[in-house]
Amino acid sequence: MNIKKLGQEFIIINIGLFICSIGIVNFLIPSKLAAGGVTGMSTLLYYILELPIGLTMLALNIPIFLLGLLVYGKEYALKCLCGIFLFPAYTGLSEKLFSFDSLIVFSGTLPLAGAVLAGIIVGTGIGITISVGSNTGGSVILAQVVR
Repeated sequence: MNIKKLGQEFIIINIGLFICSIGIVNFLIPSKLAAGGVTGMSTLLYYILELPIGLTMLALNIPIFLLGLLVYGKEYALKCLCGIFLFPAYTGLSEKLFSFDSLIVFSGTLPLAGAVLAGIIVGTGIGITISVGSNTGGSVILAQVVR
């Protein structure tokens, strides 16, 4: 395991996860929409039970992470841990510090535009994260295991 390469990948993973969280907080949630997979289930539980999205994502990801660890091993698990722990953390942080009223009002008023922008922003963040062999947890791990 090359420590320098892993450090560079860690920075890229963080950038991707942060971008995802910005898209969820500023576009997806105000549009009253849910993503797919664990993030979507967490969002639905937020709408219905007002459970914190970040903590719910973390709780739902733990058993899926264990499956990924068994199939792919330690290096994959290390990269996945970043996604599993940092994505919920960035989502919670974004709710508090990086939610922009003008974007939230825009997305809430025009949910189709919010959905399109969320797709672009969240998709970009996921793409960046996956490009270095990590993921945002949840159904992405399941898809990688099935593949």
